[in-house]
Amino acid sequence: PVFALTATATPQVQSDIIQQLGLAHAEKIVTGFNRPNLSFTVRYTPSDQEKQRALKALVGANESGIIYTGTRREAEEIAAFVNASARQRAAHYHAGLDDATRTRTQDDFMRDQIPIIVATNAFGMGVDKPNIGFVIHYNLPATVEAYYQEVGRAGRDGKPARGVLLYSPKDRALQEWFIENDAPTPEQTLALYRILPRGERQVAPLDLQRQLKMSDTKLRLALRQLESVGAVQRIGDQYGAMLLRVASLARLDLSASAAEIERYREYKHRKLAQMIRYAETNHCRRRYILAYFGDPGSADATECCDNHVAKTSEVLKTLQVSTQVSPDATDVALMILACVGAVSGRIGRSGVSKILTASRAQGIQRFERNPFYGKLAQFKRQELDDLVLELIQKGYIKVIGGEYPVVTLAPSGAHALKTRAAIPLAVPQKSSSAETARVERKIGTVEMTRQLLARGMTPAEIAKERGVTVGTIYTHLAQLIEQGAVDIDAIIPRDVQAQIQVALSQAALPGLTEIKLLLPETISYDEIRCVVAASKLRIQGPAPIKPITEETDAPLSPDDQIVFDALRNLRTEFARAEQVPPFVILHDRTLRAIARQRPQSLDALRAINGIGQSKLERYGEPVIAVVQKFARR
Repeated sequence: PVFALTATATPQVQSDIIQQLGLAHAEKIVTGFNRPNLSFTVRYTPSDQEKQRALKALVGANESGIIYTGTRREAEEIAAFVNASARQRAAHYHAGLDDATRTRTQDDFMRDQIPIIVATNAFGMGVDKPNIGFVIHYNLPATVEAYYQEVGRAGRDGKPARGVLLYSPKDRALQEWFIENDAPTPEQTLALYRILPRGERQVAPLDLQRQLKMSDTKLRLALRQLESVGAVQRIGDQYGAMLLRVASLARLDLSASAAEIERYREYKHRKLAQMIRYAETNHCRRRYILAYFGDPGSADATECCDNHVAKTSEVLKTLQVSTQVSPDATDVALMILACVGAVSGRIGRSGVSKILTASRAQGIQRFERNPFYGKLAQFKRQELDDLVLELIQKGYIKVIGGEYPVVTLAPSGAHALKTRAAIPLAVPQKSSSAETARVERKIGTVEMTRQLLARGMTPAEIAKERGVTVGTIYTHLAQLIEQGAVDIDAIIPRDVQAQIQVALSQAALPGLTEIKLLLPETISYDEIRCVVAASKLRIQGPAPIKPITEETDAPLSPDDQIVFDALRNLRTEFARAEQVPPFVILHDRTLRAIARQRPQSLDALRAINGIGQSKLERYGEPVIAVVQKFARR
């Protein structure tokens, strides 16, 4: 008899196991996935500062827990932060540490000598510590399976425990980078084949990884490609080494295996999308997990999740009897919620405050007839931005989507709006700067920054004049630089520009954090942001003024989905020909915009975000040809 056991398998994986083992008449026994003592929470944390602020609030005294991060560097940095700021003893753990250090750290954690571990997903296998009170994910995991396995390490003593995801829509970019870079290129697979000794030999995977600078996942996929074309036969493993039989072939044809790798990427992207849906759902998170694993059983729990209707109702009852909330605060909060409800899924966080303050910025004009346009014009836009963020952090508003996130009402926000509930909100005094507000409404906030800069004012002076942060002004300047409206030499010294350009060319990831690590402490994120904008201007030409609302991450209609799929197939052909990841050709958000708008000319295509001059010249005509096949009737 064959007895196959697995911890977290979806119905599809269960079927795959049965098929792979040839168990045609196997009986499946699913004992249930519900862990009633675990509660599930997702907290919207759009920046590292917000994530760290949330960590300080979540990490309790004398409580054992695990904090999972997406990278080794973050594991080290967050462990240091917990030690210094949260005043809890924490240690970091990742695969880059030597065996002795990893063993010592894990043993100290198991013996409660270190209460908190900050780790990558290298930590956890075989860890069965009963008194883990929380598992916090600092970054978005790649799959629901990985998330539930890691969260499931909490509460094994049966006592209440928490699983908390600190979610930023930007986190998906890191996982997308992993997906695109985990799979080997044909050149890397050929390089592996060249260094493998011919005949039957034992080979150490770690040696191969070091020689080729490959991750474990990439090495395994490359070996699988070589096996599929008969170049390698994997006989077995022993003592950490693989026993391989390597054939001598005059020529390797990897075209079929390259197609398999592309299917693997698409599979990983689908898994990531399911994890994002968990983070962004308005429905019961526990029920989402159980349904994902095909468990139709009860989802009952004392403390279910942050979306649970019963829990929300109790919170709102408490709020409604509060005597510490002023009528003004409640009126402002409900006005913001009503505005979000009216434009749900069509506008970003900053767009809400722009509508309410009657901004004339491009992309907002179409909301001038909206009943909420200018309803809170007595406030500065930054003040309303802060209030919107506070409502997000309190769970009344949700942020969904990827690179261009949009806002929608959370269940508690919809309930508060319906019942006119009192909402605790730190509403500032009405702005006394009527002239500043009037000018902003007339010319737009970014244009106002440009005009003040033209008068000879520094970014710090502009920020003081307008009552906003210096960082906000630099964000405006980066946008103006990318549009060609401001010369970067007027903002950033040339020697600083040169240093940032060198770091930009050397960074493994295109993010600001990766670039900052390669630069002196004296160079700020604001300066980096401006130089990156100037680089985009040189490469792609002047950027169009982006609208405040981006609908590229909203669900596509069935007809638009067909066009989107055809465009992705075209992109895959270009990616294979140029031997680059598909997203380097055109990002999904750009393909979605093309699928919706169906441009019929190169000029119309040029107007879509993500289509610069070089991309237009290289891919424009084939893209138009695909779109024209699906012309609207």
